[in-house]
Amino acid sequence: MKGLLMKDIILLRPQLKIYLIILVFWFLIAMWNGQPGFFGGLMAMFALMIPMTTVAYDDNCKWPAFALTAPVPRFKLVLSKYVILFMTMLVLSVIIFIGSLVMGEDVSGSFFLTVAMFPFGMIMASVLLPIIFKFGVEKGRFAFLAFIAFVVAAVVAGGRKLATLTEDGNIVGSLLSMNRGMMIGAVVLVTAAVAVISIVLSKNIYDKKEF
Repeated sequence: MKGLLMKDIILLRPQLKIYLIILVFWFLIAMWNGQPGFFGGLMAMFALMIPMTTVAYDDNCKWPAFALTAPVPRFKLVLSKYVILFMTMLVLSVIIFIGSLVMGEDVSGSFFLTVAMFPFGMIMASVLLPIIFKFGVEKGRFAFLAFIAFVVAAVVAGGRKLATLTEDGNIVGSLLSMNRGMMIGAVVLVTAAVAVISIVLSKNIYDKKEF
């Protein structure tokens, strides 16, 4: 596993300057508008690029076919992408926290924003990775964009009902009235469940692939 992670980190190293420029550019835009939440959301979406890039590199270099000649289980090849994703989200969470503090958010607000964006990025990537393993990076990207469009359309379509859904006694209203500790715990459990399901799906897909 350590070797797989080192391989991905070395592959990503040439892109580091480009990533830093993107991060600084987005940070300046968010600071100009005074919107730390906007910056946090962009960082969470940015996290999707990292595992996608590593899978693209692997496909271009025919890495899976080579790796399977070595005593490396397919499960570890899949799991390494999720570990890279988790490491990326940890780094970006620190950036989100510090960035929101610089933009004037208090410690409590910065922490809550960070805690909210971490599962958002993890869940989105957990949806993306099985699609990429199934269809490849290019087709998987389009399938994922279609999924995002569907989610956005569903949110917009249900937006008019939000007011009625948040009334007292309603499930959504109860969720919104939860204290932050309970909400964070619930989000962590949901994120972990989605990640585990995603790993299982990716493993099953990868086990059936021929290289």
